[in-house]
Amino acid sequence: MGNLAAFCLRHSACRSEVVPSLDQARRRLAETRPDVLLVDVTLSDGAAISLLQAREDEPPLARIALVRPHDRWSSHEAFGRGADQVVTVPFTPDELAVRAFALLRRFAIVTKISHSQLVHALELSIDEKVGIDGRSIRLTPAQNSLLYVLAANAGTELSAHDIRQLAWGLDAQTSDDEVVRRVGDLLRLIPAGGTRVERRDHSFRFVPQSERYERPS
Repeated sequence: MGNLAAFCLRHSACRSEVVPSLDQARRRLAETRPDVLLVDVTLSDGAAISLLQAREDEPPLARIALVRPHDRWSSHEAFGRGADQVVTVPFTPDELAVRAFALLRRFAIVTKISHSQLVHALELSIDEKVGIDGRSIRLTPAQNSLLYVLAANAGTELSAHDIRQLAWGLDAQTSDDEVVRRVGDLLRLIPAGGTRVERRDHSFRFVPQSERYERPS
């Protein structure tokens, strides 16, 4: 989740740091003040929601809560604890990028938004298309979300379960075989030289260009 969120925030000209534990997050916030703080409220069994609460002596800090449907920490609860914006997981890449951009502007932080970014010869876009070798290929919102999940976790093996949790357009009941099919359908839209994805049973890994790869059948 952290990799995907950081990846999407690049579109809002944000340099991001992924902090995997509540204790580390508290230490980092004591050392530095980010322009925007994203909090996965499920972290540390829900204790991470405490990061949304600002102290009276703190300067203003834009806070975004990442919540999940049917979780005990709802959007209402996150706003009540101090969130300035709430994004439901899974999200489309444009949703997080645009909401972060709007929130930063609200806090008078000068930034810009870029609709595309180059990743391993692919030009990914929050406008639901991908560019390769001068070609522009239209994608559905679900396909674009899936491509972002794979690219954001380049070099890391993602299981079908991981992909279901992160990719917008896949629900919890989606079978592993259906996830495999969705990944295969996506990759067939992209010319062979434009992507590097290895498949191992029901797991996938987006691979840097210098590494060998196989395309799912």
